[in-house]
Amino acid sequence: MTPIDWTLPAADILAQLLTDVWQPTDAAITVAEIVAAVGTDAARLVVGTLQAGAGLDPLLASSYQAISTVGMSLSGADRQAMIDQLAVGGNWPDPVRDAVKALGGGWVGRWLLEGFDAEPTLSQVETRKDEEAEVVHRQKAKLAGVRFGEQFAIDGDAGETMAAIWEAI
Repeated sequence: MTPIDWTLPAADILAQLLTDVWQPTDAAITVAEIVAAVGTDAARLVVGTLQAGAGLDPLLASSYQAISTVGMSLSGADRQAMIDQLAVGGNWPDPVRDAVKALGGGWVGRWLLEGFDAEPTLSQVETRKDEEAEVVHRQKAKLAGVRFGEQFAIDGDAGETMAAIWEAI
């Protein structure tokens, strides 16, 4: 995911914040999590499909072994595509497919990942944009003070004082 460019106009930033992004989970999913997500009968269908495919495809065999023991991540695009293929081949109902895919992550508003408590307003984005600009200004000022101190061999308290002066500017 590309970081938000807080130098853009606030309306453009708001549009980015209101888009949904994939938020993967790092969980190692086992049969137990599948049962919890879809119920016993649907889990039999899901695991049975994977088990049947294991005899035909070494990748499915590895996946079956993993979910039967230590678990495996379902968050990657390849794993999400595998679930789609298994769902078609095993004739899974769409809600079962969706529940298994959700074990790998889900779509969330980007605003959540940027620390907003709710969908932001344009006014809130403008405030945050100003805060981000202030942080960048302070970082640049501190870096300039440090470089000034290094250039003129100022160290110790004098170097820190110069950095503080540059930061205050």
